[in-house]
Amino acid sequence: MVEDPLLYALRDEVRARGWYRPPTGLSLLQIASHVALALGGIAAFVVSDSLFVRICALVVTTTGSLGITTYTHTASHYAAVRRKWANELLTFFGFTFFWGESSTYWWNKHVVGHHPVPNVIGADPDADLSPWFALTEDEVRASRGLLRFYYERLQCYVFPFTLGGMVFGMQAQGWVHVLKALRDPARRNYRHWVDLGVLVLHYVVWIGLPMLFFSPLAVLGLYALRAAGLGYAVLAVAGPGHLPLYAACIGTEEPSQDFLMRQTATTANFTTGWLGRWLCGGLEYQVEHHLFPKVNHAYYPQLSPLVQELCRQRGVPYHTCSWDRALWKTYAVLATPKRLEPDLEVFRLPVPEPAGVPDAVELHDQSA
Repeated sequence: MVEDPLLYALRDEVRARGWYRPPTGLSLLQIASHVALALGGIAAFVVSDSLFVRICALVVTTTGSLGITTYTHTASHYAAVRRKWANELLTFFGFTFFWGESSTYWWNKHVVGHHPVPNVIGADPDADLSPWFALTEDEVRASRGLLRFYYERLQCYVFPFTLGGMVFGMQAQGWVHVLKALRDPARRNYRHWVDLGVLVLHYVVWIGLPMLFFSPLAVLGLYALRAAGLGYAVLAVAGPGHLPLYAACIGTEEPSQDFLMRQTATTANFTTGWLGRWLCGGLEYQVEHHLFPKVNHAYYPQLSPLVQELCRQRGVPYHTCSWDRALWKTYAVLATPKRLEPDLEVFRLPVPEPAGVPDAVELHDQSA
């Protein structure tokens, strides 16, 4: 990638302002508020016989579970608290213990795999929905027969019904990742053993122990409802960052060496109020997050104007729209898959003249 003096200067500014130092107390308080919400919703569901109350309780516990996920996502980037071990502990708590997804799988898939190559088809694991769904026109054209008919006519109708199973799919992939790593002496480390232990603990706490007091059907039913609700909630927060049409998809052969362009052209922000910001944990600022993943999300609102100015000076896009519109655009890509962009330079914007430098006409007039 080419060097970018303006981006380096902004990184120096971020460091000078202290934004690489996470606000530990605030992060722990925010996570605790979501844990209380999630557990409170579960308690209300268990003690109530009212269908209406139980539906509301599921909404509450799903909201809290989403917050745990988004805030410990910050921890997975070592940006929630100041100690490395504490960030890892929070990641294991939020992903492995509470959600049942392998944290080492998440680190490998998202932090290592996705962040350097967002929306690069064939390289970004987060953008690979095949064979279940096609995100690009190229994927549709490469298919044949019934599969092509499905991509062109049916996938947009099927997609909403699959979100309820998304958590179970990620859990299964996580188990495969952990077990493969533990069988390979060259790959395994202490994190994989911790991951395995916490995964077992997850099922003991959320399924085994409750079965001592409630029927297996009731326990498994509540577990499935929680997981299904979380699948829809996670898509609502994570989807608008990369799925809409205006977040470009590119191939591995795309020639751009401009890091800033690659990150901004393939990501997008969405706007929300204070409640949405509390739930999203910084994921509404995908552009800032991709450029500064080790900066705590609490600083993104202050960082955003600086990033917008950087994008303006460098002539690269900065995508943002309202949350409701972003959600619609996220779903619409299943009906009209994106074009695979061959060259990101098509997104290049005019660069403004440096402040205080007159143009050629003004210079000529002054010399006269």
